[in-house]
Amino acid sequence: MSAGRPAPARAADGLTVSAHAINFAWLVRLRWGAIVGQAATVALTERLLSASLPLLPLFAVIAVEATTNVVGWLALRAGRAPRESW
Repeated sequence: MSAGRPAPARAADGLTVSAHAINFAWLVRLRWGAIVGQAATVALTERLLSASLPLLPLFAVIAVEATTNVVGWLALRAGRAPRESW
């Protein structure tokens, strides 16, 4: 291990977990919160403010975000190690 680099974390099963994997897992969690917030904002704006929004394009973007989040989560579950260039 080189100077200045922290030791890799260990998972509950004793396997080494890279800092990139931990950061990416947090990113996936944060994105789920953003996705829920965006969907709620669109729905409440449409409902409570009686605003006429282009719902199909808005929810299509949210669906793309959710899909990329699922792909990232599946990659983590499959043990694919994220890299900085990922």
